[in-house]
This record gives sequence, structure tokens and C-alpha cells, in this order.
Amino acid sequence: MSTFDKYKEAVAIAHTKKRTEGRLPANLRDHTAANLKKECIVAFMDRFNLKDTETFTALFGKSENKEEYFARLRLSDPDIFRPLNNYLKGNTDDTRNQNIELLAWLIDFEPRPFTNFIGQKGKKKKIGVDFLNQKIAILTLTLLFLVSIIYNVFKPRGMYWDGKEYKTYSLYDNVEGIIILPLDTFKLAHQKKITNVTRITRNGIGIIQYSKINKVLTFYTARGNNPDDTSRTLSPMSEYIYEKYVVPKKQKKPAQP
Repeated sequence: MSTFDKYKEAVAIAHTKKRTEGRLPANLRDHTAANLKKECIVAFMDRFNLKDTETFTALFGKSENKEEYFARLRLSDPDIFRPLNNYLKGNTDDTRNQNIELLAWLIDFEPRPFTNFIGQKGKKKKIGVDFLNQKIAILTLTLLFLVSIIYNVFKPRGMYWDGKEYKTYSLYDNVEGIIILPLDTFKLAHQKKITNVTRITRNGIGIIQYSKINKVLTFYTARGNNPDDTSRTLSPMSEYIYEKYVVPKKQKKPAQP
């Protein structure tokens, strides 16, 4: 068995384990080519990592930065994900290496990509560490311990909605009239109110979220509960909503630069 075959087997075992334990996201449980693309968008926004750029390059071509990769992902044809979908369905016993790397990223398998997997295997074969490396390791652990103590003293304890976006809240903040919520790094980074509806484009269909209260629509940049009324859940913007509520505003008043 080649080293990559061992990597592929490890990824497959991890995928099966998560599926059996019910820990796969909905788009991976009920996978289609379109759902795999949707899950890629969710995973990209949640945990982009430079080590995965080789995987993105194999699928979408070389890009200069995170934003370009994300743009190519959003505009990609779902057919790109069809080979992986067929592999997961069991329609084929094998698939290209780039699809295994894509699956490893989607299930957050570690160590990944394959080059890191090889590196870890090599480390396991190494016996012993010289005295200098031991001292460096001890000093590093000590520094990390001190940093963790400082971080825990000053780290944000929660977050609150300021009417436009979520902001962190720590013990040293003094903001009146707010509701403190558990810290959610995804919402903190990605969920914001869209105050200029004319900036919404057709590419946002299925990604941009909205809520309708008293016949008034408000748009947001990410999924979840309505930050202004947490008893309501946001819905993805459909083409109907885009045509009925966004297009008229774009025609009435051009988007500001």
C-alpha cells in the first residue's frame, strides 16, 4: 500500500466514524454535488487555512489570496464536486487525489494535507531528542503557558449585538443596555446587517440571509438566528426575494461606491 493510499484510508475511516457518530454537517450527510459546494462555502468562511491552498488550487486554479479563492469557489460549477459525490456514494472505488484532499478538508481531518500526513509519519520514526531541542521545547511550553494565563485573564467573555454587528465583551467593558451572549466566533466574524441593500448582487442568492418583520425585510451576511430578534431564524435569500425586494431598490438608487 502506497503512502497516499494509507492517507486515503485514514481519511475514509475518519469520515465513516463521523458519519456513524452523527457528527457530519447536513450538507455532507445528504451529499449532492450542489450540497458539497455549499459545505465548502461554509467551511471556507469558518476555518480557512493557508495549508489548504494547494487543495483549492487543484480545484479552482491558482489565486493570489483568500478572497480570490473564495470568489472562485462561489462562482464554481457544482459539477466540480460530482467526482467526490460519486466516491462518497460508492459509485466508484477510487477517485483523484485532489478529491481525497477536498474530503479531508471538509471533515477537518488532521494531519492534512498529504504532505503534513507524511511529515507526521516521519516524526513517529524519530527516536529521541537532543539536549538543546529539549531545552527549546521546555522554554516554548513555559512561554505558551504564560501566554495562555494572560489570554485567559483578558479574553472576551461574550459578545453583544450593537445593531449592525456583533462585538466582543470582556469583564473590563462597561456598555449599558446590552444583552450578553455566549461568544460565537463565526457570528462575530461573519454575521453583519446589510445596511445598503443596493450592494447585494445576484451572486448572493442562497448565501445572503434575511428576516421579515412587520412586512419589512432586513438582510444579513451570514446564517443563524436574527440578531435583532433571536426568537426568529434567518432564511437564505431566494431569487424571488432578490427580484421582489432588492432589484427595485437597485433600480431606484444606484449602489454607492
